[in-house]
Amino acid sequence: MKKYILLIALLFNLVPYINHKGSLTMPGNVRASEYVSDEYGDDESDDEDDGGGGGGGGGGGGENSGNPGLGDNPGSTQIGEVVVTANGELNPIDIYFLEELISKLNVNEPVADIPQPSPSPQPSPQPSPEKKKHIYCDQNIATATFLNKLDQVAAALGTNPDYLMAIIRLEGYDPYTKQIETGVHRNGSVGILSFTTTGAGVINKTRSQISTESSLDQLDDVKAYINSSNYNKGNLSSIDDLYMTTICPKAVGKPDNFACYTETDNPVQYKANENLDTDNNGIITKKEAGAPVRAIYNDGKNHENCK
Repeated sequence: MKKYILLIALLFNLVPYINHKGSLTMPGNVRASEYVSDEYGDDESDDEDDGGGGGGGGGGGGENSGNPGLGDNPGSTQIGEVVVTANGELNPIDIYFLEELISKLNVNEPVADIPQPSPSPQPSPQPSPEKKKHIYCDQNIATATFLNKLDQVAAALGTNPDYLMAIIRLEGYDPYTKQIETGVHRNGSVGILSFTTTGAGVINKTRSQISTESSLDQLDDVKAYINSSNYNKGNLSSIDDLYMTTICPKAVGKPDNFACYTETDNPVQYKANENLDTDNNGIITKKEAGAPVRAIYNDGKNHENCK
């Protein structure tokens, strides 16, 4: 189909050169035979063999062919069924000749695909880092700098920063000022972890020294206290074990029913934490001692301002 479309197009291109006799006159001084490949016989050797082309043309151009013989047109050449005259005319236009000419154009051969350059790989868009949420992020000490350092301290301790924040909220929060206190609390303890005299001594400091420090510096005190060899004896990945380092160090790594204080064996400590003995059996277990911080942690997770 494509071949015949090109054939029609070629005929339309030849229309301007067809004269009033129905012959095709080639443009300028170019001979029609120059438009045809040498394989059609248009060379000097053929002219010499055929006596200049006159004798062979006369035989092919008789009455049966309907074309004038070459004898009638001296200097002409016969190519296939088409007579190319010396004055540059094709007489008549031969469809077969045009089909052969088109076949030499290789119109049926597929056009090779031109290789296209591969597009440069585009970097995948990186998702924006999601801002980390913390429980009790709206507390007075919970600045961006404080929360960033809280993350670092928790990572160093191998625990969850929200566990640590829950403990600070439980131990350092003053219900009267509604703030986490870095100074002296009403019970005499100091700082964000409510350091007692004994607790401050573990890190070789006094309560007075800790009470004058900033919340950032007190985070270093918290890290040093929990990391001390006296208390950090277990896995601190649970909130109960982390909290035991502040209220019942000997219970770190122990089961939930481990007795922290009893009314008979530890009357002073038991009396100070009697409210933790929820079943009133005279024994404060590890699970009972950890109940307040678990409640603070769960409340913090539901805190609307920090979601």
